[in-house]
Amino acid sequence: MLAGIVLVTAGGGIPATAFAETPDVSAAPSVTPSAPGLPGDGLPEAVLRDLGMTLAEFNAAGELGRRAVQALDSLRVIPGYAGISVGRAKIQVQGTGPALQARVEELNKSGGAGFVLVPPAVPTAPTPAPQSPSSVPQPAPVPQPGGAATVDRLPARQTAVSTDQLFQAYLRDVGTTGLQAVVSEAGKFVIRTGGVAAAQSAPDGGATATATATATATTASAPAGAAASPGKISPSEFVSRYANVVLDGAAPLKPEADVPGGVGYQTDRQAICSTGFSAFDPAGLPTVLTAGHCTDDSVAKTADLLFQGLPDGRLGAFEFGQFGGPGNTTVLNPNSPQPGNVGTDIAVLGNIRQDLNPLPAASTYGDPSQPGPDVKIIGAAAPVIGMPVCRSGWRTGWSCGHISAVGIFLVGGHTYPTDPNDIRAFNGFLSYDVQSNGGDSGGPWISGNFAVGTHSAGEWGGTQNFAVAATLQDSLKVLPGYQLELFLNKPVLMAPAGNTFKAGTSITGRVPAAPASAVARGSQVRIT
Repeated sequence: MLAGIVLVTAGGGIPATAFAETPDVSAAPSVTPSAPGLPGDGLPEAVLRDLGMTLAEFNAAGELGRRAVQALDSLRVIPGYAGISVGRAKIQVQGTGPALQARVEELNKSGGAGFVLVPPAVPTAPTPAPQSPSSVPQPAPVPQPGGAATVDRLPARQTAVSTDQLFQAYLRDVGTTGLQAVVSEAGKFVIRTGGVAAAQSAPDGGATATATATATATTASAPAGAAASPGKISPSEFVSRYANVVLDGAAPLKPEADVPGGVGYQTDRQAICSTGFSAFDPAGLPTVLTAGHCTDDSVAKTADLLFQGLPDGRLGAFEFGQFGGPGNTTVLNPNSPQPGNVGTDIAVLGNIRQDLNPLPAASTYGDPSQPGPDVKIIGAAAPVIGMPVCRSGWRTGWSCGHISAVGIFLVGGHTYPTDPNDIRAFNGFLSYDVQSNGGDSGGPWISGNFAVGTHSAGEWGGTQNFAVAATLQDSLKVLPGYQLELFLNKPVLMAPAGNTFKAGTSITGRVPAAPASAVARGSQVRIT
């Protein structure tokens, strides 16, 4: 590895921002390392600052989140189930009913205590009969017998059962104007409306384009009581049909790949982003995962490392990119039988420079020759509401918080707002606590030692902070044959010490599972 250059994927681990001194641009990176100057806090400090946890408690919470995800499939099919969230040292199953209580008790017996049944935030309604996601006309009021005055009664409200079903119904009945997200949040479903922003990566001096996009996004937003388009209904009217859905206005999403300067990686289209997680392609070669929108719809071909804001050699070449549906398609894909074309926001950097060594870890640095303590990645976990998470990125370093919502998010594509239909949708999650900024896109979101997602977008001009990530497990579904690189303990040889082996001979041994607990017992590990 070249002096002064360290590549730690699995965590966006190229340096963070805010150096104390302006670098001497005429000098090469020093071979003699200087004192590590972490920009702000490292992960232990960020976890304590943002979550009030020790690092050990944060790691334990990540394991708790993984247990919640494993139990989810068996819980969601039980009548009365309303949701699941992670609290401090407890997994809260929201719902009512003896069958649900019995399943919670089974989970506690089989995997250790930790599950508790709590009443849902919104009372559960009887399971509705199967119906089309689109609206169903309600019958007119029936006159009361005996000549009594008629009473107009509101039609029985439906119960939303999933973000996918609700998303498809909203697109059919309301449309995409102003829609930002359809998510599960605190035991209910939330329709978030607000402007969408163009996901353009601006070159140096791109302030004018950003200002134009801001103004257009503001006018494109749809207030809750806005008049409906011809043949459609208003967001308020749509939400009024459901007993467990609320409407929430929000600030536009800002894709965070367009801040010039600093450190990270820069594409040949001048977008600056952060590395995410390291992975292996189907041939076993190292790759780096990052955000799909950083590729400018796969127009970008290469990415260069940045050291204190200056190009510092090739990182790799883009082998795949998807922002939205397959082939970077919009949410309203005319070739799809469903109007809601939901995808992901992921890209793959391959052909990694040979002197770089992607690691299964997450970290940020002030001085790449002196990396701070990294976080070993031992597996992937799906996001769960309440799960504590930390995000690492080029611009803002470590920032931690809790997952507030999980669902489907909409962000403007690279030709939006010139093309108002260029809106992309992806599966993701949101935190109101985690801070982010331009250039953090592609960086890792972790919970304990588990990879959860890659950074995608953040708040744009609103009063409430939030950050959005694409769900890693959904992203990996569009990358068949790719495997996340995981940390393993040092192998222990089974052969007697002092034996001599010929070249090409296989040598067997064992790898202790802990702390790599996400690797199943009995798995075969090839070491080369």
